[in-house]
Formats: sequence, C-alpha cells, structure tokens
Amino acid sequence: MQIGRVTVDSVLDGYMAIGREIEYPDMAASRWEPWVHLLGNDGKDVVNQLGGYLVRSDDYVALIDTGFGPSKVENWHAGELLNSLAALGITPEDITDVFFTHLHFDHIGWASVDGKPVFPHANYRCHVRDWEHFVSVGHAERIEESGFPDEMSAENKLRPIEHLLKTWPGTGEILPGLSAWATPGHSPGTTVIRLDSEGESALFIGDVAHHQAELCEPDWQGVADDDVALARQSRQAVAQSLAETGIPFVAAHFRDFEWGNVIADGSKFGWAQVQETVESK
Repeated sequence: MQIGRVTVDSVLDGYMAIGREIEYPDMAASRWEPWVHLLGNDGKDVVNQLGGYLVRSDDYVALIDTGFGPSKVENWHAGELLNSLAALGITPEDITDVFFTHLHFDHIGWASVDGKPVFPHANYRCHVRDWEHFVSVGHAERIEESGFPDEMSAENKLRPIEHLLKTWPGTGEILPGLSAWATPGHSPGTTVIRLDSEGESALFIGDVAHHQAELCEPDWQGVADDDVALARQSRQAVAQSLAETGIPFVAAHFRDFEWGNVIADGSKFGWAQVQETVESK
C-alpha cells in the first residue's frame, strides 16, 4: 500500500485460528451470516493473522507491532517475521523505530530474543500506561498460568529493550507523519497509529477490533478486552471516524491483513475491502 510518499507492507509472523464461538461467545450463528465470508475453516473460525506492518519513508523504517515471536506454543503458528522482513529486503539492523499498538504477548514477540533486542538500532515506542501496566512480575505470573513459556512474559520480552524505550503519554505526533491516537480499553494504553503523507492517510488500529464484525457491529464484544465498556467506547469512536473520513485502515489480526474502509450503514457500519496483501491460511 502506498500512502503519499510512504510505503506500507504487511509483515507476516504467522496465524492463530480460533472457533468463532470462543472469541465471540455471545453471538448467535445468525449474526454471523453477513460476515461468514471473512471467516476461515468453512465459516467456523476467526483467523487471527500475526505480525506487523513495515512503514518506510525518507525519514524512518518503522515496524508497527512485532507478532508472536519464535516461541513454540500449540495451535499458534508463528516465528516467520524476520523471514518476512528479509523478503522485503530489510534486516533487523535497518529498523529505526518499533511501535507497539499495545503490549500483549502476540505483539511483542520479536521485541527481544534470549535477552537481546532483535532490532538493536531502533527506538522502541509504546504508550506509557501500557509499559507501567504490563512490565511487572504480576504479568509474568499470568503468562505462566496461561501455559505459555515464561520467556513470553512482558517482563522478559521488554526489559532487554528498556534502554531503547521511548514512551508517549496520549495523543499526538511521534515522528513526521506518524501520530498516536489513544484508544484505551483493550489495554490501558492501546493506541491507534495514524499515518499522513502528501494529503493521504491510513490508520493502524491494532486490537481495537479483532474482526471486521466486532468493529462494525456496535453490540459485538470479544473476550480479550481489559476494560469492556471503555474498549467498546474506543471501538465505536474509531468506527465512526473511519466512516466519516473514509480513511483506509488495517488491524493487527484481520485475516490476510486486509485493508478496508468502514462504510456508514444506517445505525451500523459496513466493511469494504481495499486490498488483499497476503495469502489466506
């Protein structure tokens, strides 16, 4: 995707497929009918793509989110991010900035490996509230309780990059043409990243929504939000803005990293795909 003078590429790390009734337990089968074409496994699974987005301009080579990482966990198919970067002609040393939309484990997996930053020349950037919330012993314990290896805890992934860390406090420009929009709820510091170049714009909405239906249907609610009410408020604000502005956007987990537009549809919103960038799983 070309936004003005800036090039954006999806960077695949892997995928996770989960039954739709697990991720959205309160949704009747009939509610899925308009969205079933955006599911996997003959309409049974939500396919959560894993990885990030490479944003290249004259000023920076930025990576927005870093995927699940090289850890081996049952049903999580990942570990390809560095290969995907190499296919684009990018080495870890080329990355100047790493942006985290938030600090859940499936977004920080390549922050560090074996106690060393994967992107040694980069500034690592996130919302200060997420850093304060996640980088703690308590969150390390929660990773262990989930059955995931301790190496995946935010403490272990992020402490090695602390000397490279630059946080933002809320909403505002971070780099030329890249700005943060605070959208808390999924986590305390969940952030939408906005790209502007030569009159064109795009939004990277992270985990504001995990599926198009969750973004476009006001009453849908997944299972992963830290603050359900606040997450719904942020999600509806993002959907309304996208419908009003017509800005194309991508999410962290939409199947195939599909670019889309939100279209006003009465009291609800519709979805229109702009571009498909990776092969379906």
